[in-house]
Amino acid sequence: MKRAPLLFISYRRSETQSTALGLARALWDRFGKGCVFIDSRSLPPDEPWQLVIREHLDRATVVFCVIGHGWLDARDEAGRLRLHQAEDWVRREVATALESEAKVMPIYVDGAASLRSGHVEGIAGIERLASLPGLPLRELEWDRDLSDIVDYLVGRGFPLIHRGAAAEPAQASMQLQPPPSNIRTPRLRVFVGRDLLLDEIEKALGSPGVHAGTLVLTGRSGVGKSALALEYAQRNLSSYLGGSFIIPMRTGRPTSELADIGSAYLDLISSDELSLEERAYSAQRRLSQLASLIIFDDVPDPEAVLPWLPHPSSRCHVLITTTYRDWEKNLWRCVEIPSLSEGDSIELVRQTTDEDTARYHGDALFAASAGVPMQLLPAASALVDGPVGERLSAKLEPGMSGSLGYVWSRLSQCTQDLLAAAVQHDSERILDAMLLDVMTDGLGCSADEVWEALRQSRRYYMLEGSQTRRMHQLVRQFVCGEVLADASWEGHARLGRVRKLQMQHLLRAAWSVCDFPQDDERRCQLMAWETDPAAWGGELDSLAAEDILTIAKALCECEQFSRAAEWYKLATLRELNEIFGPSYDGAVVAAGFYGAGFCCWREKSYDQALDWYGRAFREATREDGVLDRVTASRAARGVGDCHYARKAYTDAARWFMRAATEAERATLSRGADYEMLGSHLHCVGMCQFEIGNYEKAFESFETAVSYKRKGDSLGRMNAASIGRTLSSTAATLFRMGRHEEAVSYYEDALRALETGDEAGRVDHEGIASSMLEAAQYFSTGDGSAEPWYQWALQASMQGDAHGQVNGGLLLRSLDGLGECLAGRGKSEVSARCRAVVSRLRWADGQLLFLDQEASAVIREALRQAAASSGES
Repeated sequence: MKRAPLLFISYRRSETQSTALGLARALWDRFGKGCVFIDSRSLPPDEPWQLVIREHLDRATVVFCVIGHGWLDARDEAGRLRLHQAEDWVRREVATALESEAKVMPIYVDGAASLRSGHVEGIAGIERLASLPGLPLRELEWDRDLSDIVDYLVGRGFPLIHRGAAAEPAQASMQLQPPPSNIRTPRLRVFVGRDLLLDEIEKALGSPGVHAGTLVLTGRSGVGKSALALEYAQRNLSSYLGGSFIIPMRTGRPTSELADIGSAYLDLISSDELSLEERAYSAQRRLSQLASLIIFDDVPDPEAVLPWLPHPSSRCHVLITTTYRDWEKNLWRCVEIPSLSEGDSIELVRQTTDEDTARYHGDALFAASAGVPMQLLPAASALVDGPVGERLSAKLEPGMSGSLGYVWSRLSQCTQDLLAAAVQHDSERILDAMLLDVMTDGLGCSADEVWEALRQSRRYYMLEGSQTRRMHQLVRQFVCGEVLADASWEGHARLGRVRKLQMQHLLRAAWSVCDFPQDDERRCQLMAWETDPAAWGGELDSLAAEDILTIAKALCECEQFSRAAEWYKLATLRELNEIFGPSYDGAVVAAGFYGAGFCCWREKSYDQALDWYGRAFREATREDGVLDRVTASRAARGVGDCHYARKAYTDAARWFMRAATEAERATLSRGADYEMLGSHLHCVGMCQFEIGNYEKAFESFETAVSYKRKGDSLGRMNAASIGRTLSSTAATLFRMGRHEEAVSYYEDALRALETGDEAGRVDHEGIASSMLEAAQYFSTGDGSAEPWYQWALQASMQGDAHGQVNGGLLLRSLDGLGECLAGRGKSEVSARCRAVVSRLRWADGQLLFLDQEASAVIREALRQAAASSGES
């Protein structure tokens, strides 16, 4: 009896999970979920996974072996090659598949080299895999490669699902499942007067899933930018098959939100080896591969969002909402969102209240709100609940005092207290459970009273949503600026009790994050609080300096560096007040100074970072204090980094040597971290190189490599770090005229860089940078530079460890390769390369747009280069 077609996808989680899951989803859409098995999504709950995997392997008619750049070299915790271990599950899956009747097909991801017999020689059970033909699966050629894979499966008897045809019940339910989204309901219950703007957004972005598109919605606070973006998303949820997501950007760094989207909606498994930022970039890369929609909400300025935009050749659409006005119109497509007209304002009142309120008070409400929905809606809702006589005679003053002030006067005492407590939460993450806790424990309110206050807040648009609520910036501004700033408000004493309880919750959340920095739920608990220390006022007096440092460290774990810097500074000031007292702790001060410097460095405020790092070094090396060699080494390295950024290379070298000296002294008490010591010496070499002292630079690089090969304090060796130093050594040798040695060092550097870091992650951008550097020492006319440009271009197209493509490297590589091809008589291809380079633009290393024509030119240039290499 002929077996039903079943595809089994085998992959290595540590390197190709997101690609494998993307492939599975695409094939589910074409063949149905019952025809494709992948372990992370197809395993039934509460069943032994080993048995389930073996059962599906036995039933499989086709097995895809997904192979990335690190498939052969993946290692376990002890540094052993995984494929050489008999218990390795990937090896067992491949060996079982090769012994079965299934057709086994290698799938090579993003340019991974095809297996050769020598790669798997001696690995029992999988030697035959190297002789099998494979198929590519490349990010930039996703649709084309996927089409080839689908054709292959159709040829093996897999039946395609046609949208209009009848499907099996399980398949039909799968087709009706909506795309993933964290957008639940529109923030405004009605939507008036924006149809033309919706049409403009749709026209600007184009059809979902066809090509990339970015649009900026600007306008004053409360005018309805977010509501407009969410309305567009709601109307097009089914069109964005990759999902629709809103990401708050008030703090400027969306790392937590992107990481959460990756784990909750994109099946990206959290790993202790990945930092929060790395997980965020992985989610961003995955969204770039899909026909998805991302709303970056409340963006402070272009610099905050630019690093997080999806790949420019993707199919992802982006909407940006912002009050920032100075967007460069030649780089960004912008739409100004105006206030509502008087007619639309009155219509909005009519739809949210009743005919009488719109007829008798619509003009007064429009005048008080100036057509801003977030002032108009609360006032209209409160007005309709007032006494009849008040409704007929209401006259509101213009501005927030007139509109929101009237609403405040209609609120119950419990609701006022609740809103005053809510301003201590992140305005995008106000959790009902937290409000219930502080209101019942801090004020003695009953649960029923709190729930009624939440209902009243939502009815009057002072809070939006449910369970996780949002307070609009205009409402927050009113409560903080006009209610809490008024000393006569009778709720200050009650609020003081609530604030003390909230501070305890904040501190507990910070301790929890420091203990478990990879736990998403713990980070969400911390980020649900207001993290600006200035907002806590006198409640900070109850905290010791160590407590303040804990909050600062926790915020650093959440990538909130600007806020963390303020807490670090506060901790040092708190401890310095005790400098002549018995409780003074110099180690706390040094740690606070260093933390503030690190945060300023991450925010690229180098002058401030230099000052704080210098203070940290002086405090950590005080003779009358407690010597902290580790902090001293890190602080000295920070001072050197700041001087290097300012091109003061002599001063930088001096501080890097101090960092190395302190690191060497620290090994006596902390254990040897040769990776850190080698890194400091590498920086010394870079300074000597910039100054022109090539002999000293060479000595520093050679010593750095010897140290790095000994590993870190845990004995782990970072091959990518060694590769960067080898590349710098090669450049130094070229400057010294030792060209043959330099070529050998560049080749060694390439091998090391391709091995990756201690976790096996490969930074292709680093490879491109190194190969581009090597190319400049060769002649384009005789073709000696061509292979280096070819390597650089191939690597730059794959991006860094997170898949982010550096536009500067890519276009310089393409330009250099084009010049080489011109020297070989390929003038037509060379001219097309140069045309692409002159036409495309990039900012801060990121390409703003890479169209299909440019991608085709790059592919043709690489093909011609490969052909030229074959001819020679």
